[in-house]
Amino acid sequence: MARNADSQTRMVEAAQRGEAVTQYAGGRPEREAAIAAGHGRPAAELVADLASAHQRVERAWAATTDEVWATGLRLVTANFNSIAWALFQRWREAEVHFADLGLTELGAPSWDALSPAYVEGELDELIPTLPGRVPEGSAVLLIAGDRPSRVYGTGEKLVAVRASAGRILQYLMGRGGDPEWPALRSWQ
Repeated sequence: MARNADSQTRMVEAAQRGEAVTQYAGGRPEREAAIAAGHGRPAAELVADLASAHQRVERAWAATTDEVWATGLRLVTANFNSIAWALFQRWREAEVHFADLGLTELGAPSWDALSPAYVEGELDELIPTLPGRVPEGSAVLLIAGDRPSRVYGTGEKLVAVRASAGRILQYLMGRGGDPEWPALRSWQ
């Protein structure tokens, strides 16, 4: 999460200069190396690193003009994306990692207790990707909480995927789900 905050700071500061940069200068290999470098550090050191990185990104956000929020760009893979959309991705980073940690006794949300606004926004992003992610030969009847059900995929093997909206989100992100549900292609 700390390196994600640093990457967000990097992109916002570039947008303030009228530039569009990738999230990590060295791409996915730099991201993976940064994660590996932080592995195994003492908890107090990790917490201090995260707090410092988050303060830096908050300062960068606060220094960003309305015009840059409206027009600032960044590069995602080889495509442009707005700086404003990076805020949603930072929200994703926090919600998903807290749910993954499973520390509900310390106040972290479970997948069933994520922010409803976040879950709705994320489902609106991920469900449209589903047709291209269902394995060949399969179809998925997606029943996500109280959302309308819908079939994705065109295969003859129809599998009903029914769960709370948060658990469906977990499945769509490749972070869990019933073993009977089809394994989806990557969402990123």
